[in-house]
Amino acid sequence: MRIAERSRQSTGTPSLGSFLQEHPCGPMPPAHALQLALRLLMRAREYSLELDRNDWDFAVDLQSLRVAGLTNNDIRWLLYQDYVVQAAEVTGPADDARCFRPLGRLAIIEESCFILTVGGVALANTLEGRPGTSTEHSRTTDSCTAERPTKAIPLWDKDRRILYYNSLVVKHFKVPAPNQETILATFEEENWPSRIDDPLSPHPAINPKTRIHDTINSLNRNQKNSLIRFIGDGYGEGVCWEPTDHAMSRNEMRMIVR
Repeated sequence: MRIAERSRQSTGTPSLGSFLQEHPCGPMPPAHALQLALRLLMRAREYSLELDRNDWDFAVDLQSLRVAGLTNNDIRWLLYQDYVVQAAEVTGPADDARCFRPLGRLAIIEESCFILTVGGVALANTLEGRPGTSTEHSRTTDSCTAERPTKAIPLWDKDRRILYYNSLVVKHFKVPAPNQETILATFEEENWPSRIDDPLSPHPAINPKTRIHDTINSLNRNQKNSLIRFIGDGYGEGVCWEPTDHAMSRNEMRMIVR
C-alpha cells in the first residue's frame, strides 16, 4: 500500500484516548504530540520501505520530534518503552550513507536521530486504527499486560510480504514465493517457536526432505539484513530459526566511532 493511501486511511480513526482506556499504562506524553511524532516516524519508515533502503537512512532528527511537541522526557519514555531507538548522526560530507554512533536511553543530544522498533510500529498502527494491528501490539509491546520477551522474535507481515527482525527488513518478497511464505506464515501463527513441523503440502513428484532443504536455503539467500538463519531440524521434518551473529540485541545500525 502506498503512503498516500495510508494517509487517507488515518483520518477519522480512533483517538489516543480510546486506546488509553483499553491500555492504561500510567503517565504518557501528551496525546496530540505523541500522535504527530509517531506519524513522522511512520512516514520515515514507509519511505525506507518504498525505496528499499535501511531504516536509518530516513531516521528522524531530534528537532523534528520537538516541533511535533515532544520534550526530552517524552522521548525518554518512548525509549524506555522500547517504541523507538536512537543513535547520534556522524555522517560526513563524503559519506554515501548516513552513519551513526550508539546512544543509550538517557542522554539525548542535538545529533540524536530516531527510528521505530517493531513495537513502535504496532503502537502507531493501533493509534491510527489500522486493522490487524492490535494483536501485534499486545504480543510485542504492551508493557502493562504482558511480560517482555527475553529474546526478540521476528515479525512476518503477510500483507506487505516483508519479514522483520528488530524493526529492520530481513526479506521483502517482490514476487510470490509460496513455499517460503508458507513457512514464515506458520512461524508467525505459532508466535515464532524455535522449531515448526514442515508445513508444506505433500507433492507426489517431489521428495519432501529435498523440498524443505531447498526452501530453507532460499529463505537464507538474498536477505537485505542478514539477521536470521533458518536451519533444518536434522531429520528433514521441520524448520528451526535463530538470530545470526550479525543480529544485535536492539538494532543493526551503520555504526562508526569518531
